Amino acid sequence: MSKGKEKTKSNKISTTEWLRVSKKLSDPAILRHLLSNAFHIDFEKQTLDPALFEKTYDLGAVPRKIVSADTIESVLGLGQETLDLQIAMSKRTPKGTALIPQIQSLLPNNVNRRERESFTYALSRIITERFPKNTRWPIVPVGLDTLSASLLQLFIISKAVDQRIPWIIAIWKTKIREAKIVTLDTIQELLSQKRSPEEIEESLTEANEIFNATLSLIPKLENQDPFSNQISDWIADLTVAEDKDLQDTLDDIKKEVREAIAEIKEHNKSLKENINVQSDPATNWNNLSLRSDGPVSDEHRALLRLLRMEFNILRYDPIRKLCINLAHVETPNHPSVVDLMQVSEFAGRNAYNELHRLQLLFNEFYIPNFGKIGLRYRYIFADSQRAGVDSEGLVEKLEFIEDDIRSCTIHLEPSWSEGPDIRLFSGKFNEAVVEDEIVSLNLNHYDLKKCDWTALKYGASHPKQKDSLLIQRSTQTENKKPFSLSPRQTELLGILWSLEGPDTHRNWLLDEVNYRRQTANLNLGIMLENEVLRLLYLPALEFCKLPDGLVAYANCSDRKSRDRLVNHIIESQPFSRIHLGDTNDVVAHIRSPSKQSDTVAGSLNGKMQEFSDNHFTARMQERRTYKIPVFHRLLDPKTRMWRNPW
Repeated sequence: MSKGKEKTKSNKISTTEWLRVSKKLSDPAILRHLLSNAFHIDFEKQTLDPALFEKTYDLGAVPRKIVSADTIESVLGLGQETLDLQIAMSKRTPKGTALIPQIQSLLPNNVNRRERESFTYALSRIITERFPKNTRWPIVPVGLDTLSASLLQLFIISKAVDQRIPWIIAIWKTKIREAKIVTLDTIQELLSQKRSPEEIEESLTEANEIFNATLSLIPKLENQDPFSNQISDWIADLTVAEDKDLQDTLDDIKKEVREAIAEIKEHNKSLKENINVQSDPATNWNNLSLRSDGPVSDEHRALLRLLRMEFNILRYDPIRKLCINLAHVETPNHPSVVDLMQVSEFAGRNAYNELHRLQLLFNEFYIPNFGKIGLRYRYIFADSQRAGVDSEGLVEKLEFIEDDIRSCTIHLEPSWSEGPDIRLFSGKFNEAVVEDEIVSLNLNHYDLKKCDWTALKYGASHPKQKDSLLIQRSTQTENKKPFSLSPRQTELLGILWSLEGPDTHRNWLLDEVNYRRQTANLNLGIMLENEVLRLLYLPALEFCKLPDGLVAYANCSDRKSRDRLVNHIIESQPFSRIHLGDTNDVVAHIRSPSKQSDTVAGSLNGKMQEFSDNHFTARMQERRTYKIPVFHRLLDPKTRMWRNPW
């Protein structure tokens, strides 16, 4: 999978040991630790060494000459969205005597030295298109750090699907947000000190000037950044406040600053409207891919989320057609060269090379049939982000941008479990118990002419849909015969369920934890044959222009109402992952196009009223998963029975 240091088998940890030491970590953290161990690398300390990278991959150095401004602006997307930034900055043009200084002249002032080196080196290779071709891209290539590696990884993907990405704009958006957080922290610190009103005004003015200077803004221009205007308003409030109202004014400013800090760090809606961070994706999704932009680049996740948000891989015909052709395939190791040749004009060696590039953009999506192995989900929604309920069966934590519903923990438990005694916890809670799962990608909502998702209109009826464009898998099967997992099958289930990526990533991970591939293939075949697992091939959703997450819950009045609601969600949403149960509970995880979550929530709430007196929607702020070791925590190795996690 990479050109990293070779490891002997004795250096690799066993699957059981890996799961034991990992059982309290999130899935991204587990993968990050495993990858660090595999390549003998501390990813956060990995440094950029251009000469070593060029020597390893037989590449020439970056040219020491000027590149035309038109070329740089076209490749890096400069100027494509300057109005969207809503900042008072002059049109930035590349300046310098060679390509490296030209790129450096385009970066914000608050880019640190290490980032500046990584940005300029990666972007220089993007502009000149000098990068390793027709080779498997390692997670962190020799000579690169995680930032430069992830940028080049995303560029390789953009080349595969023939898309141009606004690299510079994404960097500016990320650095503007960082500058706002630093400025707010500075203001909060000075407000906590005993100072005169004049000193506070002076400090606020200085903080505003530093913010503007950091981003190379020109404060005297008419259209200032909304955040800078907010600071100016605080200064004005202090200036006009009478002595008797001064303390109240200070208290109000302190409160607004505290709220602003919390909101900008959590991407809450009110601050997005007030100080302009609406460019950020609404939901912080787990990224569990074994790519350079995955868990190994955790410190750069905000920038990488913005960049992935720019991709739309469904515009590329072979990917979309492969999804449709593989809709009913439920055997591993697809797409294959034959699959690709059926939907494109690629043939021979060209088909093999193209498949190499496209494999990163397909996921084997494994769905456990928990009813067959005696397990089920328990959702616990809470009115506070700190009120989450923990258990040995924890598999997900969700945080929401709502007043009444702030968080949710999702647990696995034996089907006989009575769950926790919620009365022992403070706050308001809402529970749902579900067993089955339906996963659906509905390409009827993808407009081939516009190459984009059709905007949802509140109350609009659904056009007639083609069954061939509905890619779906369900655990609601006729085979209800219980299945007893062996310990090795249990270990495999945790890996398959959690990993996002193609078969090559699955095989690499299994090799790394000493799970013999022959044994894995045998157990996987048994579980698929007995419908303990369902397999669905999906495009990498992080590249499909569906960045916003939403959860919808309803306790339906009867089974018929439940099924009608489920069908409505499948028909109306581009992507949905629906959990449902004998209690007539329905919980749907929905991914929607950018800035459509409010419309989706309104439409769903209106529809759910027809079927349920107890329902709500909650816009998702963050999703963290703990799937990999959960079966290891729940299974008693002696009795091979599930433990009660409560």
